[in-house]
Amino acid sequence: MKQLDKSKWEDGPWKSEPDQVNFKTEEGLDAAIVRSSHSGSLCGYVGIPKSHPWHGKGYSDLVQPTAAQNDRPVDLTKISPIELLCAAITDKEEDAGERIGLLVDVHGGLTYAGAGIAEFNEDPDLWYFGFDCAHSGDRMPAYEYSGSYRDIPYVKKEIAALSKQLFEVK
Repeated sequence: MKQLDKSKWEDGPWKSEPDQVNFKTEEGLDAAIVRSSHSGSLCGYVGIPKSHPWHGKGYSDLVQPTAAQNDRPVDLTKISPIELLCAAITDKEEDAGERIGLLVDVHGGLTYAGAGIAEFNEDPDLWYFGFDCAHSGDRMPAYEYSGSYRDIPYVKKEIAALSKQLFEVK
């Protein structure tokens, strides 16, 4: 990934933070933090292997939830309002399943599902689920906008939660 030009951005921790960090999660899954070239905010991604039941699925695809997913306490601040709206207006069969995006609690909800991307990993067999920190109330360094800046430690914590949730899907 090329280095972003941050010269026009206000001073802040984003000026000295790296624009990309690749690592393995506690569960052994590939993960990446990548700075958006548009907003300057950080995005988090976790890659799952082909053997994972959600490999190749979009975050709005329907899957059968586990009992643990159905019974978990839901933090509505970590689910995309768009996912909630779509779920509310969609007429579906009782046994059709639930949207992946409603089964995963992560900052702002899932906003990405896609094949391995060379920018964060060279393994084309991985399927990534990701989120971004450019939601209402989030500070976006490329814009004059006040809010809470979601730094690398914050995004790593959210990636850890996402990895654990993905790992528990069987």
